Amino acid sequence: MSHKKDQSKHKKVHKKEPKLKHELEHKLESMPLTLLNQIKCEFLPLTEHSLFEHSHFLDVERHIHVLASQRKMDVHIALCIAYFHDISRIKEGINGKLHAKRSAEIANKRLKKISNVKLSKSTRKVICSAILHHNQKAKIHGPFDELIKDADSLAHQDEFGFPSDSDFEQIRLDLMALDQVNFSVSKVIDIQSVYTMYSEAFLALFKSTPKDMNHWVHEIRIAIRKLRALLYFNDNTTLKRETFSALKPIFKVLSKSRALYVLYKSLESFESLEGIRNALEKILKEENHKIMEYLKGHQSGEFITGLEQLLTANKSHLSFQDAALSRLIKRYFKYLNSATLKDKETLHRLRIEGKQLKYLMGSGLIEMTHPIFQETLLSLHDLLGDLNDLQDQALFFKHYKMSAEERQLLMNHISDQTHFLEKEIKKRLFLLKKMIRLNKIIL
Repeated sequence: MSHKKDQSKHKKVHKKEPKLKHELEHKLESMPLTLLNQIKCEFLPLTEHSLFEHSHFLDVERHIHVLASQRKMDVHIALCIAYFHDISRIKEGINGKLHAKRSAEIANKRLKKISNVKLSKSTRKVICSAILHHNQKAKIHGPFDELIKDADSLAHQDEFGFPSDSDFEQIRLDLMALDQVNFSVSKVIDIQSVYTMYSEAFLALFKSTPKDMNHWVHEIRIAIRKLRALLYFNDNTTLKRETFSALKPIFKVLSKSRALYVLYKSLESFESLEGIRNALEKILKEENHKIMEYLKGHQSGEFITGLEQLLTANKSHLSFQDAALSRLIKRYFKYLNSATLKDKETLHRLRIEGKQLKYLMGSGLIEMTHPIFQETLLSLHDLLGDLNDLQDQALFFKHYKMSAEERQLLMNHISDQTHFLEKEIKKRLFLLKKMIRLNKIIL
């Protein structure tokens, strides 16, 4: 067999990428108004036994019509979803989580049997998916799924005066009432001024004699992160790389001390673990002594002169424009969309990517028309930082020599704290993702 034939034999076959659900939704066939009226006329009388079911049916119909029009989605498909979403509760008295699944089954069976209108499988799938997921308010699904969830939330607010489902219903209501958030680079503060302030603050701190070493270590690490956030916008790649390389060993030499201090502080409320805390304090002092030795050789002479010159040289190469801000936020949203509590890797990546945005927001270089994005992002990344510390604690104490009772006490505490943090992180991830889905962010 020739070499050419052999190549053709192993030639890769490129399969077409499967279409995503939200892409298919743009190509759905609409439903005739006569069919919708037929369904409504059949279902509405079934609600007359309950004032709540009757008003809820009409409230959801009204809200989904408005939302579908606002979001430029097929109103007829939206209304079909609204009419069926609680049908199992109305017809069969099924309540709780099961009612959504049963309602989707009823809708699918009924829509298959319609003789005068042939609905495609993809259209039925979108309708039934929305019905199935409508009570999962804490999750984000496809556009029509989100449409019925939002309409349902608005109806609950009308009926009860407050969200009846969960904290996530309240988040949905708050975001629907929110105007779009516009981002832009500050016209008052320029990146060179902020960079000068940050670099001068870092150098002054680095050359100082630490009075409280643990506090000094924390402040130096923050100062380096602030500089890194601005250096990202340096158009001189070589200079930027050299500066990162100069700052990296300083940051690295402080890392162990910071980690030990966090472990030490985590035991503050445990009187019974004072022995472990004292042992950690001793290790921490030894590590801080190493830092002092490092500083003696780097706070003067060629190193500090070279560092000062390097930081100064970056100033003229910094440029922060709206296009750069837009790219940065879009990149952050890319990681945000894939981040879940179950996937620790994506969550860690989001935490790292968010640090730059966090420090930029703190610099005053970014202007926005509403503070909700900044407030949510900052609190999210504080929580992610705390969660990361807890994970480090769990790993350290798992292998640290202690009694079984002491280990169990610590692990129970870490588990409780982790549960609380994950609950709060979930809310903020949801809020930011939902803002994107509702097109509330304008870049």
